[in-house]
Amino acid sequence: MVLVHGHLTEVTRADVEAVSQAARDYDKSHAPAPHAQVSFYGMAEDCPAIEQRARRAALEDARRRAAEIAAWDNVRLGDVIADVEAGGCQRPGPFGGMFLIDTSTMTMRVGVEETMTFAIAK
Repeated sequence: MVLVHGHLTEVTRADVEAVSQAARDYDKSHAPAPHAQVSFYGMAEDCPAIEQRARRAALEDARRRAAEIAAWDNVRLGDVIADVEAGGCQRPGPFGGMFLIDTSTMTMRVGVEETMTFAIAK
């Protein structure tokens, strides 16, 4: 298993291909049992900006969905009266905190959940 970690802005598709090729070459020269499995991780310092974008998207989605439901009952949304957040960046661990990079999109994912309660404006 090969673990590669670094800042998301520094890991390029060329890096992914080079390390993956090196792992394939290693497997070919160490037959019969292939060993190399490559995973790329981003560092915790990259997480807050990603979390902020994810939370903003979750809040916009919650408001849009709530407005659609309110429209079914011919009412409008009022102010947010409660917001419960969950998920987000993990605390850095012994290795500084790492998040899997999706090498097909060159992105990291941070799961967030927003549970919002709106007042009804008639």
